[in-house]
Amino acid sequence: MKYVEVKNGTLYTPIVQHRRGELIVTSIGTVHIGTSNYYERLQTELDKLPFGFFERVKPLTNEENVPQEKRQYIEGMQRSGELFQRFADYLGIVTQHQLKYPDNWQNPDITLDELITVAPDKVLKKISGLTDQMDELEEFHETNPEELTALIKGAMKYLSNVPFLRGIVSFLTHGPMYQKIILEKRNQKLFDAMEPELEQPRVDGFGIIYGAAHLKGIDNFLIHKGFKSEGGVWIPALDVESEISLWHATKTIFEDSISGEIESK
Repeated sequence: MKYVEVKNGTLYTPIVQHRRGELIVTSIGTVHIGTSNYYERLQTELDKLPFGFFERVKPLTNEENVPQEKRQYIEGMQRSGELFQRFADYLGIVTQHQLKYPDNWQNPDITLDELITVAPDKVLKKISGLTDQMDELEEFHETNPEELTALIKGAMKYLSNVPFLRGIVSFLTHGPMYQKIILEKRNQKLFDAMEPELEQPRVDGFGIIYGAAHLKGIDNFLIHKGFKSEGGVWIPALDVESEISLWHATKTIFEDSISGEIESK
């Protein structure tokens, strides 16, 4: 099955139910930025569930846990969450932090210490540098908000290789680091936490709310445990169409950049 879908200019994520006998596990796929209505709908579905597991990289626990040569990246990685907030601000939408998890929900995710320790230096350098680039984009957004909004939407829709987004796209969608750490390592933490619950003689079920990219691994794990997918529903998360074309937005930014360089000489 698909785990993200773009249809008629709208990005959708799924809510999927898996059943084994009377036990139902509900997997809710998310994206990090979306409309208020999107997160309100997810909150409604989340609140129906008796308990569950949610995704969120845990804060740094101890700087000493990070190798000395990688501590230079700590500040940039701590600020990496700002990237999604900035994008949401540019697009006039909100972030996943709108969701509120009940006290009995568990967060079995990795810590920032673990993430920095196992991530390659070239990836850490790229992500850390993005926060500085976002500061530069803030200035452009103040004078050309429509163009920047169109560019971000276009990049999300077409996975553009626009320079300042290349690092995020690479980090989120490509490469062995993404597969091994961002997906597989974090999925395994989830599976270890789920295992005892799957063996309980229960009929009330539980939920999982993770980024949509994790759902393939979660689906495979549940199938291995004897569950069958009963299908689900698609929830509209974000309108990725733009009135200004991606080409026009990119051209505008490029021309402004060249003009600024000429004026400064």
